[in-house]
Amino acid sequence: MADMPQFKSVEEMKRASSLIKEALKLLYQLKKETGETLKKLRQHQDFLGVTAAMTNNKFDITS
Repeated sequence: MADMPQFKSVEEMKRASSLIKEALKLLYQLKKETGETLKKLRQHQDFLGVTAAMTNNKFDITS
């Protein structure tokens, strides 16, 4: 509890509360965007895994 800020006025408390609310909004938005990005990366990775399995990596000149 020693790290708890000591506010000198109600205005300071209101301002701190407002700043914390804005920071939380930003945090949740970034968390959502990160989740969406990770989902897209997994989809790309899955797609690349499927297409890599479909390709023949040998150089075949007999056909």
